[in-house]
Amino acid sequence: MRVFMVLLALLALPCQGVEVAPKHWWVGMQNPDVQLLLHAPNTAQRQWQLRPYDGVKLTRQHHLDSDNYQFLSVHIGAQARPGTLQFVADDGTQFDYQLKARAHDSKQRQGFSSDDVIYLINPDRFANGNVHNDNHPQHDRKSRPSGARRPPWR
Repeated sequence: MRVFMVLLALLALPCQGVEVAPKHWWVGMQNPDVQLLLHAPNTAQRQWQLRPYDGVKLTRQHHLDSDNYQFLSVHIGAQARPGTLQFVADDGTQFDYQLKARAHDSKQRQGFSSDDVIYLINPDRFANGNVHNDNHPQHDRKSRPSGARRPPWR
């Protein structure tokens, strides 16, 4: 029973791991620089180092007003290959970061464009931009003129 209680207490402890966003990145991107957002208790107090990795450099650490967030600027050069980056803090905290290979012809993909947008699809009757189209001759129920009061039984 004691072992069970100890295990339960250990599970209840908050996780001290570092959350990183984005979760991974790709080699060979047009812009070689990426910023990683770190989230963990007191992570702004930490000084990070990148273990040597060919073609990748930790260029800057940005400390924010919150002690729980920090940005790391990373330069991923053209000679970098897919693999795992290892970041280590001065207090021994560490995390791995995945660099992935880009899919073939992924550079030709079109991003967000005007073709992806539907703008002002609602009919103008909701804003009543034209009071002359409020009623239809074949409908029994007619709309009230603008400013008319609702009947008390409704």
